[in-house]
Amino acid sequence: MPGPVVPVSFRARRRWLHALLGAGFGLTAGGAAFAEDDAARAARATSPALKRRLRALEQALEDGVITRAEYDSKRAALLEPEGKPPGGVGAQTEPPPEPAPAARAVLGVATRDVDPADIELLRVDRGALVGDVVPGSPAAAAGLKAGDVVTAFDDQPVTDAKGLVAFVASRRPGDRVTLRVVRRWQPVVVAVELGGAGVRKP
Repeated sequence: MPGPVVPVSFRARRRWLHALLGAGFGLTAGGAAFAEDDAARAARATSPALKRRLRALEQALEDGVITRAEYDSKRAALLEPEGKPPGGVGAQTEPPPEPAPAARAVLGVATRDVDPADIELLRVDRGALVGDVVPGSPAAAAGLKAGDVVTAFDDQPVTDAKGLVAFVASRRPGDRVTLRVVRRWQPVVVAVELGGAGVRKP
């Protein structure tokens, strides 16, 4: 049975810690140990040097040099496999890998809002007015043209250019959508398969 904890001098405590930790107990500056495989860990657990330090630790507990809490902490540190730092203050972890950017759906048009000056000419008071279509884009493949006004995206009203951008951003590359368009004062329905951007190449 461990005896009661009795006061000891700083010098005696220092001598004991030096005997325990002085040889072969290589800690890093942060107190974390370096990684080793299971075979190496098993070898450490049966090494004579480790057994001596464990016996010294038990003796220090019995002699009252350290408390039970200190004993448990130091024993765990001795048995901790190198390279696997214990949790808590000073523990170092590998930063998580940077996630690949998510694929972004693309329509391929430049649009602006319908302003009051356009209403008489276009005969529509809201929507996304197509100013340009990117060659080779999904919009070009679907037949969208400059001057078209997109008024609905999958039957959801499009009131301005930002609304169209938000609808496209909510989808994924390869999604098929239906656009309702006003072209030369006539309603037109356009089916589009959205393209993709921001996909990381392997």
